Amino acid sequence: MTPTLRLRATGFALIAVCYGFARFAFGLFLPEIRIALALSPTIGGLIAGGSFLGYCIAIVASAWLTERYGARPVAVSAGLVAAMGLALIAASPSAPVLAAAVLFAGSSTGLASPPLAAAVAHAVRPERRDAINTVMNAGTSAGVALSGPVALLLGTDWRLAFAIFAGASLVVTVAAFAFVPSGGPREAPRREACRSFQTNFSGSSSRPS
Repeated sequence: MTPTLRLRATGFALIAVCYGFARFAFGLFLPEIRIALALSPTIGGLIAGGSFLGYCIAIVASAWLTERYGARPVAVSAGLVAAMGLALIAASPSAPVLAAAVLFAGSSTGLASPPLAAAVAHAVRPERRDAINTVMNAGTSAGVALSGPVALLLGTDWRLAFAIFAGASLVVTVAAFAFVPSGGPREAPRREACRSFQTNFSGSSSRPS
């Protein structure tokens, strides 16, 4: 497998776990979580909205961090944040802890997009960049699609489901460390991150948080 194919596969997987598992999957399990933690519909909705708040905050920081430190450390951070947030959701004993966990896990989405776009700008020929970014961003749909069967099988055992999601995120984090390039041009991260933000924002706005 060529470096470009490894980067494409890793980016696809990282987007899948950050957007699909760490952000959008929560809504599929919310009915069971509400019962387990005795949450009102209002509190459950507010907690679910925290993932989007985390995204908005993190994507601004991620573009700056990517420009300053390079793509690899920020991409790895995105995977680690997703894994830690998902693990904390799995272990949440109360509404306040769950709210913090959902916000933290959701911030992984903002962290993931800019470094992947910058890595593509650094490692892929210009004529192939749009195609590679499109494949990576399709990871959102794949992550949501994978979450569905897990929710059907483990809906009542949502803690186990989120523990599985956390484990998958750790595996992808290792891949990000191995296959996402560390360097990149200083101007590309900002420009490509803005493009990635527009793509993911327009795509995510049509999905419920």
